[in-house]
This record gives sequence, C-alpha cells and structure tokens, in this order.
Amino acid sequence: MSPTVEPGDRFIVNKLLRPKRLDVVAYRNASNSEVYCKRLIGLPGETLRFENGVLFINDQQIELPSVLKGRCRASPTAMPPSQARYRDGESIVLGSDEFFMIGDNADISADSRVWGPSLGSSVLGVVDAVYWPLNRARVIR
Repeated sequence: MSPTVEPGDRFIVNKLLRPKRLDVVAYRNASNSEVYCKRLIGLPGETLRFENGVLFINDQQIELPSVLKGRCRASPTAMPPSQARYRDGESIVLGSDEFFMIGDNADISADSRVWGPSLGSSVLGVVDAVYWPLNRARVIR
C-alpha cells in the first residue's frame, strides 16, 4: 500500500463505518488468514474492467486517486502474463457479497487481482488514520 501505508505503520481501523469505494480497508485474506490493508475499488454486484491503466465500473470510468491514476491494470505488471488471473479488457463480475481490493503500489501489489475477490465477512473495517510512527501520523479517511 506504499506510499499510503508503509510496512511497520500502525493504524486505526473503524469497524462502525460501512466501507465505500476507494476507502482503505483492513481485511483478512481467505488464502492465508493474514490481515491486509488495501484500497476498496469494487462493491458487491458490480462489474469491473481494467483497460490501459483505467478502471471501469459498470461501464463507467472511475476517477482514481493520483497514486493509482494510469496504473490500474488487470494484473500487477511485475506478474508474468502466463500467471495472470485476469486480463485487461476482461469483465470481472462480483457476487452479492464480494469486494475487490487493489494496493496503491499497483505494479507489484498482491491483492484481489491475484487472489480474487474477498467476501464481505473478511472486511474488518475502514482505515481512519495512521498513528505510528509519529512522523507518519495522519488521517487517511
């Protein structure tokens, strides 16, 4: 999630807020149960499509934060094409309880593009702020 959240950062997770698109969320990865922090880009029932670094949701182009502009591809660029789960131009349809996450360091991030969508029950909450280390303390949401 660099540069938004760096390794070693400690952050506050708000479990009362309902996550919305582009929120940074904490969630458990189903494949290994570890807690990850990624940006939520796809909500239940939506259709996502990546094309030339641009994200489309239900055929509408989505305005992305500057850290992701032009870098939103169907698979991390560091991943060999033969191992890609999704391809640019392909529609990804989310189920009624599925969320799609992407890391802000999109070129190398292991996220929903690698593991597939996450279930709603895996989302722990919205990251509100980084509190440690003090020189990186700030509000995220």
